[in-house]
Amino acid sequence: MIKKIGILTAGLLAGYAAAATAVVFSDEDGVTADKPYAQSYIYDYGSGASIDTTNVNGARVLDFTAPTTTDGKSGAGFGFSWVIDASYKPKVTSIATYKGVCLAYEADAPFRVDFKQSTITDDNYYGMEMAATKGSLKRSYIAFSALTQSWKSTKTVAWNSGSQLGVQFSFKDSHAKAAKSGSNTVTLHSFTLGDECVTAAPNVTEGFAGYNGGSIDLAEGAVHTMNMAEVFEDADGDDLTITVKIVSENNSVKLVDSTKYDQNSIIKFTTTPNPDGPAKVTLTATDPTKKTATFSFTINTEDTENLPVAQNMEFEVKEDSSYKSTLLVNNLTKICSDADGDAVEWVQLSEPEHGELKIAALTGIFTYTPAANFYGKDSFTYKCVEKNNTDRESEIGVATITVTNVNDAPVVKILTKTFLNEDGDEKSFGDTLVVDEDFDDFVLVFPKENISITDVDGDDDYTVTGKASGVVTVSVSATDDNYLIDVSAIKDANGVAKVSLVVTDPAISIPNVMFYVKVNPVADAPIAKGDTYEVLQGKNEITAKKGVLANDEDPDGDSTLIAVLDVEPSEGTVVLAEDGSFVYTTTDEDYEGPDAFAYHIENSAGLKSEMAVVMLDVKYRNKSPIMTVDAIDTTVMEDAAAIVYKKAIVTSWATDVEKEALTYSFESKDGKTLVSYTSGILTITPVRNAFGEAIVVGTVTDGKSTPTEFNITVNITPVDDAPVVIWRGTATIDGKKFVGEVPMDSIFTDVDGDELGYIIGSHSKQLEVEIVDGVLKVSLASDTVELFKDVAYRVSLSAYDANDTTKTVGVVFYLEGSSTTGITPVVASAKLNWQGAIQANRGTVSMMDMQGRVMWTRRLPVSESEVRAAAATVQGRKILKVNQQTWTIK
Repeated sequence: MIKKIGILTAGLLAGYAAAATAVVFSDEDGVTADKPYAQSYIYDYGSGASIDTTNVNGARVLDFTAPTTTDGKSGAGFGFSWVIDASYKPKVTSIATYKGVCLAYEADAPFRVDFKQSTITDDNYYGMEMAATKGSLKRSYIAFSALTQSWKSTKTVAWNSGSQLGVQFSFKDSHAKAAKSGSNTVTLHSFTLGDECVTAAPNVTEGFAGYNGGSIDLAEGAVHTMNMAEVFEDADGDDLTITVKIVSENNSVKLVDSTKYDQNSIIKFTTTPNPDGPAKVTLTATDPTKKTATFSFTINTEDTENLPVAQNMEFEVKEDSSYKSTLLVNNLTKICSDADGDAVEWVQLSEPEHGELKIAALTGIFTYTPAANFYGKDSFTYKCVEKNNTDRESEIGVATITVTNVNDAPVVKILTKTFLNEDGDEKSFGDTLVVDEDFDDFVLVFPKENISITDVDGDDDYTVTGKASGVVTVSVSATDDNYLIDVSAIKDANGVAKVSLVVTDPAISIPNVMFYVKVNPVADAPIAKGDTYEVLQGKNEITAKKGVLANDEDPDGDSTLIAVLDVEPSEGTVVLAEDGSFVYTTTDEDYEGPDAFAYHIENSAGLKSEMAVVMLDVKYRNKSPIMTVDAIDTTVMEDAAAIVYKKAIVTSWATDVEKEALTYSFESKDGKTLVSYTSGILTITPVRNAFGEAIVVGTVTDGKSTPTEFNITVNITPVDDAPVVIWRGTATIDGKKFVGEVPMDSIFTDVDGDELGYIIGSHSKQLEVEIVDGVLKVSLASDTVELFKDVAYRVSLSAYDANDTTKTVGVVFYLEGSSTTGITPVVASAKLNWQGAIQANRGTVSMMDMQGRVMWTRRLPVSESEVRAAAATVQGRKILKVNQQTWTIK
């Protein structure tokens, strides 16, 4: 039935004048559309959903159907477009002037309103769920700020009232499920854009308006019933809240039940015991906007003599269990009542037919126990009587007992423990049948006469199935005379399975072991399964964990599998390892597209699988930076100043195909230079005394591909260096022989490795000084010379290299026993090369830098490789000292 919006609505629409509004459609007489839609359409999707539409006096009537499943895949809808173009396609329009929509509608079940937005492409529009109206017209305001999307999208798109295409009204399978109905009729009376719904206050119905302020008579114990749907109405179809106020000087009237009511509630009034005087009742109906309507009346009470009242009882108990109740003790008033407040008692009249009722004399607790295996309805009767006047008694009360069915297990008896195999041979329960792995299915026959199944529930609702403990599967079918047990192999499974016949009713299972199946193992070839990999141009290394064996199978599970290459790829090369890892390299570094190779696997028994194909999808690889220069080198003199490359020079050395930003880093390869790279400026400083070819390793990367390395060669031209004094100190003259000796190479060295010449300068006249075989020797100038303790005897020495560069030092000798301690004289031996010296079995070897700092030391002997490894850690020239001998190493 179509309900037209009447005079009330006209006033409401007029009330919109205070704010911006636009009527899209309305079935109200005399109301025209300010913003009519351009076109309408219907749609459905999934299965079992449909829609029919009609236009009745301006109202849109939508008849929906949808399945009551909630798979989210079915629904139907009606929609309209705000504006369309010349090809009838919806155009974007703005409804930003308004805050929402006022919708007047009727609906048998819930539905949804969605606002189609051009920026949302997955149909997950913003909208609102609309409630059913229970047969009345309802006016609801749909605020744009309260709209939500139907589901949670992976990408959230914000609500935009300026990008609107239209509106849709839909009924989905989720609505049908919630309403428990596959059909829904929705009547759209009006659709108005605005900032609010102007609603009417609720009213007292025409049928009750004439009784407002009237009165009724109510005898003691009687009940006055009022249906709120007959008392109040609301033109908007709003949900109403009903409140009740009772004013009575002597509290003569009360409510029978709840104190929370709505427009559909039934409110019951009754008197209190021995009522005295009237009561004024006021009913107030309030809509969601706090508008109200009231209905009031007076109840004139009459005090009468009342008989006791017996309330009927209902309770439930499970089959084969008991029910206990304390109603007769603690809550007798729920069963027996007396309006006059007289004391009453409960009297049993009959026994239950299908069970036993026991009442404890002392406690009053009653216990009901149904008969064994009984389920269904049972009952007994009783009455309530006044204790002081047993002639005053109630009507007969009935206690109804529902005994719910509890499924009983069937009784299973095996009468004859034999069955037949496929050949008709008789087998006994507990026998073991022996077969080989992956055997063909076979059927066993178990005669029905060999088993007795009794269902005490009498419904024979049982099934007979088979169950196996693994290795095999079983299924059971039945003919008139036999149960047929079909036994099937589980691929590659072996071992012993226990097979049982199972009787189920319906959740209770009773297994009976029939026989065993022993499945003998059979050697199985391994199974290679095809693979798919996404690789990049160039070289790709796939680990064993992700290799071709990762998804392959060894049915026997007792072997180590190995992979063997059968067919090479056509667009590259592959190196396949036995553990399944492989290295694939494209022949053409620019190739993109498919490629493939094939392999098989073998187990330890030598069994081979079928060939499997590995599909390769070759993707583009980000290219490494490309050097734009063939070589970077420079030449400087030893101990030269820093070499500086500005940022523009450095960044010109490489380019990137993908135009990615490049990052550079630099380090010395051999320790001959100090390298600094800051703010794009590269500074290379030769280490003091370093010469020869020095290499600086540069690295350039785009952060995505393999970095590109390149070398900067610095050719350091050596410069002749003066001899170096490596020892300054005092020496000792033997007090008996009056001789002192000091090796010259413990006093001087040459960083260039030049052989040095020596010159004896001035010296104390008491001494005779000479250099013999590289050893400085001092002795008495004559037999008449006498030396004294604590007197310094000085010798001046000079060393010169091939370029006559000279270095001079003084050596002081003291007579043995002086307070100033000198060095112990050492007789110099012929100097070995350092490779021979480090083979000595005693002493130490050390590596020093040119400042005399010890950088490395070991006990002799050591190998040449150890020395060279230590030398590589010290920048520039270094001094190798083996016991008292020294060498300069470049």
